[in-house]
Amino acid sequence: MKRAVLVCYDICDSKRLQQVYKTLRAFGEHLQYSVFFCELSPDSQQELKGALQRIIDPTLDQILFIPTKPRMFFEHLGVEPTAPHEDCILVMESEADSEDTSETED
Repeated sequence: MKRAVLVCYDICDSKRLQQVYKTLRAFGEHLQYSVFFCELSPDSQQELKGALQRIIDPTLDQILFIPTKPRMFFEHLGVEPTAPHEDCILVMESEADSEDTSETED
């Protein structure tokens, strides 16, 4: 079974950055400068992680794997993002929504 994940990265060296980008292109869809949307089976996720571990410097670079739910939404400012997948809509709660929720829970 495939899982949807956002892969976000911060790579300190331009050569490693290009290698990480090229590797991720083989596994997912590029959403923003350092963000990919990937649908990965457990085997392909292990394959991707192994490939990335061979590229990065773990003392300087960082890669985050953020699991998403099948129907998530996200807010945006500026240019309208393109949906990475027709069946996947991402939504993230804004700070204002979080504050409103905490006030009503008291």
